[in-house]
Amino acid sequence: MYLFGSRTDDSKKGGDIDLFIQTPKHLSNKIEAGCRLSARLYIKLGGRKVDFLIKDRYSSIESIYQQAIDYGVAL
Repeated sequence: MYLFGSRTDDSKKGGDIDLFIQTPKHLSNKIEAGCRLSARLYIKLGGRKVDFLIKDRYSSIESIYQQAIDYGVAL
C-alpha cells in the first residue's frame, strides 16, 4: 500500500488521503471494494475523505499506478 498525492508533501495543506493498493487476488468489482474501504476509513478517521486506486492481479499497469509507486510513500 502506498500513500501518494498531497499528503506526502508537508508544504501542501489539507486535501484527501490518496492510497494505492495492490492485491494478488482478483477483485470482481474494484469500485465496490474501494467504496467499502473508503466508507470504513471515513468513519474511523472522523470524516476524512479517502480515495483509493486498487490494482488486482488482472489489472494492467496504468501510468497513475506507476506514479503512485514512484512518488508515494510505502506504508
